[in-house]
Amino acid sequence: MIAARLFIAAVVFLPLIRRPEDRVLIRKHWKPLLGNGLISAAIPFSLLAYSSLSLTAGFTSLLNALTPITTALIAWVLWHHRLRASQWFGLAMGLCGVGILCWGRMSFRAGGSGWAIVTGVAATLCYGLGGNFAKRRFAHLPANLTAGGTLVGAAAGMMVPGIVFWPAVNPSTVPWISVVILGILCTAVAYLLYFRLLLSATATQVASVTFLVPLFAILWGSLFLGEGLTLQMATASVIILTGTALTNGILK
Repeated sequence: MIAARLFIAAVVFLPLIRRPEDRVLIRKHWKPLLGNGLISAAIPFSLLAYSSLSLTAGFTSLLNALTPITTALIAWVLWHHRLRASQWFGLAMGLCGVGILCWGRMSFRAGGSGWAIVTGVAATLCYGLGGNFAKRRFAHLPANLTAGGTLVGAAAGMMVPGIVFWPAVNPSTVPWISVVILGILCTAVAYLLYFRLLLSATATQVASVTFLVPLFAILWGSLFLGEGLTLQMATASVIILTGTALTNGILK
């Protein structure tokens, strides 16, 4: 599914990067674009898909809401970006929220959710690393070229796993329609908007889009998947989102 989604997104972008000057820039930066595609799309998509096999959509989205926090932390560790006292407090709050969210569920035995939670958090680290890397490495490039090159690189990275794990029975029409929508709207269009924002904002500010993800994921999960919202999840979500808001400077 991820390989098909990324391939569709890459095909959508090919007409937008066909100018001779675009091809010159892609040949010049193809290695970092390939690396960014793996870090920013192929790997985190795969990690979150694994998490979703045993976690609800709402639970997974709350883990994903850590992305601004991991982005700020990676900027501090690798690029010595200064953090204010309120941001450090927000980081601590976010980690406490994750602790509450995962309390009693970190079992690594058969049937446990431990590895699913670890991979969900690891995906946010990938997003944080990719956002900071792209901000510093591609700030001088057009957004359509960065987005297109990243998605082409991600699709190339998923080619072999996609072939190896291709289903023996071809999926029906509805799953294919879903993958096409994911590829065009939720990947191609979303990444173009993301890299356009990255030209004028910090990686941590752009990552704040994940602040809204849990609200929609919990809503859609309740309406279409029959998922419930427990008191533990509600408490953790308030703490995680408040910590994220402090880290981003939304709250002072």
